[in-house]
Amino acid sequence: MHEGAHPHPLSEPEAGPEALRLKDIHHHDDPDDDRGCGGRRRRVSARPVGRRQALAYLTEDLREWALPAVLLLTLLLSWHGGLDRLVGFDVALLGAVLGAAVIIKDTAVVTWRKRRITSGVLVSVALVATVVVEDFRAGAIVALMMLIGEALESRTLRRTRKAIEGLLRLSPETALLKTPGGYREVPVEEVEVGDVVLVRPGARVPVDGKVVSGTASLDQASITGESMPVDKAEGDSVFAGTISVSGAVEVMADRVGEATSLAQIVRIVREAQENKGEGQKVADRFAAWFTPAVLVVAAAVWLLTGDVIRSVSIL
Repeated sequence: MHEGAHPHPLSEPEAGPEALRLKDIHHHDDPDDDRGCGGRRRRVSARPVGRRQALAYLTEDLREWALPAVLLLTLLLSWHGGLDRLVGFDVALLGAVLGAAVIIKDTAVVTWRKRRITSGVLVSVALVATVVVEDFRAGAIVALMMLIGEALESRTLRRTRKAIEGLLRLSPETALLKTPGGYREVPVEEVEVGDVVLVRPGARVPVDGKVVSGTASLDQASITGESMPVDKAEGDSVFAGTISVSGAVEVMADRVGEATSLAQIVRIVREAQENKGEGQKVADRFAAWFTPAVLVVAAAVWLLTGDVIRSVSIL
């Protein structure tokens, strides 16, 4: 900004809100746009979104645990025996059939997509066999264990997805870019290495870089885990996604976009979610040949002995 044109926001005698109004900021977007860099609109509008997301996660949890709860109820009623006498059959049959139907459907979808036999096929056959031999409680217990495992896995994946969404929200959508004519609000994607951006109190740092002017206290907990704000002055490094608790600084961008520390953290978390661990990979390879082998042995036992119970016990 040219000297004498507008008062520099970092050279005012006071560092309070009045000194940081920045009347020389030029907006590209509509003035009603709520994508401000750390502005009041952005923080207020994010709260209803967070509540809606929390409600969505709660709904998914209830849906995941509803079926295991039904199976557990049928098992408890079966062990009590009172309802069995009333309806004339073992109510564990309902749990076994319902659980088997869901597991078989899911297994069929996965098997079709992967074009290979998975361990779910073995479980599906075992569930069908327990119904055939009328061991309904055993079938309901197996189905309950499988569904609980799937519910726990789904919840873990949702929590990971929620963590990623939280990290993405740390990155501001706009930045105050320093130009010869003053400060200009631009989409953060337009900031390049070597550009200087202004970070006001309450705003998030849009890039990784070094402070070239001003002083501020930054909350870096989301990046470094530090519980207390860290004072920053000229020459200090700052990270994208951190918040200026007090003070205003000009930052020269060293890394932008996908090169920032915040973007790297998001990438690592995503890769950890998408990539299977070594143990899971070994289990999948083992199941690829173990499942067909067990099915063949079970079929052979049934053909040789004619005893379905013995054949099922192998599964």
